[in-house]
Amino acid sequence: MSYLVSRITREEFIKTRGAETTQSNARVALNMFDHFCQGTYGKSGEEIVLDLELVCKQDSNYDRVFKLVNNFILWLGQDHPELRINMCNQIMGKPKNHPSTVRRYVSSIRQFLEEFGQMEYSERRYKRLVKLPKVIDQELEPFIANQIREFVDTATRKRKPLYMTLKDSGMRIGEAMQIKRSDIDLESNPVKIEIRAEYTKTKQSRTTFVTRETKPFLVRLLKNLGDNDLVFTKNSNVNQSVNTEETLFARTRDRLGYTQRYSHNNRFKINLHAFRAFTATQLAEAYSEEFGHGFIGHKGYLKQYIRNKDQLAKKYLQAENYLMIYESVEVVDSSEKVKELEGEIWKTQQLQQELLRALSLVDSGHAKLKKSPDGELHVTLLPAT
Repeated sequence: MSYLVSRITREEFIKTRGAETTQSNARVALNMFDHFCQGTYGKSGEEIVLDLELVCKQDSNYDRVFKLVNNFILWLGQDHPELRINMCNQIMGKPKNHPSTVRRYVSSIRQFLEEFGQMEYSERRYKRLVKLPKVIDQELEPFIANQIREFVDTATRKRKPLYMTLKDSGMRIGEAMQIKRSDIDLESNPVKIEIRAEYTKTKQSRTTFVTRETKPFLVRLLKNLGDNDLVFTKNSNVNQSVNTEETLFARTRDRLGYTQRYSHNNRFKINLHAFRAFTATQLAEAYSEEFGHGFIGHKGYLKQYIRNKDQLAKKYLQAENYLMIYESVEVVDSSEKVKELEGEIWKTQQLQQELLRALSLVDSGHAKLKKSPDGELHVTLLPAT
């Protein structure tokens, strides 16, 4: 009877990972583990795990598990042109993985060893013996307004509202691909988008907005959509939709010549995620780093975001000018600048009052206007009669 079987299957393991993107990451990690095991030992990943379970339960020596994981880490850090894999809708050899990707894959394999392989070992010993690669922390270059405008101007009629919404809202591309017509309120000010919990990586719903310059793009796009229609795609498969958008964005990026990559991970400096970084950066400049990160849904900052939720629309409107790329509005955020402007206004008011007094004296006959050789007008008081 199936309900008496205690071992979780591969597919059950993947389906219990949570969000669809997390499930996808687990599936890719297991596929990479299969390639590694087949190429190194001539067996599938599941067969290797079952062999390890059997021998480790006999002598309780789990060091061989740690050695296997370390060998997998080394394998991930190398190019494998002999493997043909699908990346961004292109069949190509497997390139070496970035340290952050390696760490993510190893995390999934560790969970697979524990749940499918039913192996329990010392947490302290695992951390000491498994050598995860260090992630190089390099400052990322910003995606600036002029560059975003180039992408929007070059994009198709369908992509324009997507790019405009991404730069205003800070949504992940996977979240945007799941937004439905009923999630958008065009009557609110600013236009409000409800991101449902099931759309998000953190499984927490949140509210976001778009600026007044983006509203016309959305009005046109939503005109003929029903409440349950997807807004930015017709494909209900999130992973396929995301891959399609990444491919189309890459084509535009190549056409515009933004092909520079980071030296530490070989990733493009401008990508779809850069829209999200733009939102966080601009709102951080307007208010604070905590507010910027909380607004786009970074888990560590969500408490700050939630505390400001009642005032969110008001705060967004006040920061709207920071996010716009077509309307040029000077944002005054320096107290010294404000004081300077107030001083200039006061001086102007004083001059106006003096001019009015002088004109009043001329009208009453107590003074007269005289023009100097250099063309300036002077008020001269007349002697009392």
